[in-house]
Amino acid sequence: MTGPAYRDLFPAAGQGLGLGRIAGRGPYMPPRMDEDMRRFMEMGRARILVAGIFMVLVFVVIGGRLTQLAVRGESGERPIAMISERDEPRQRANIVDRNGVLLATSLKTASLFANPRVIPNAGEAAARLVNVLPYLDQGKTQSRLSNDQNFVWIRRHLT
Repeated sequence: MTGPAYRDLFPAAGQGLGLGRIAGRGPYMPPRMDEDMRRFMEMGRARILVAGIFMVLVFVVIGGRLTQLAVRGESGERPIAMISERDEPRQRANIVDRNGVLLATSLKTASLFANPRVIPNAGEAAARLVNVLPYLDQGKTQSRLSNDQNFVWIRRHLT
């Protein structure tokens, strides 16, 4: 089917793949471009080059920022929270009404707790605590000191 009739019907057949040389018709020559086509091709190449340069610059900026964060460990932004240099915690303010009358305040209180695992005799310890703090119930105190926990409250907010 590659006879003269086929070549007459399709004169450019086989030239797109460089097959003209194989068939003995000479080297493949690309079609000639007119000035408008050449200008459009050059403009397209220039746009691709500008887009490529822009992408490289974006990646360089992002890479530099990531390197800065990795090496220095600082972002340059203000921190959200600061660690206080004070050793003692701040005291809560009193709550007053619009006339300045005190409605509520915070009182420092002590609480009594124990580690039952280190108390050898829970009954004796409960009896001694009830002697010092008479409002404690000896049965409840002894049961709290007899369990197998690391921490129990004996009495909270002692005054």
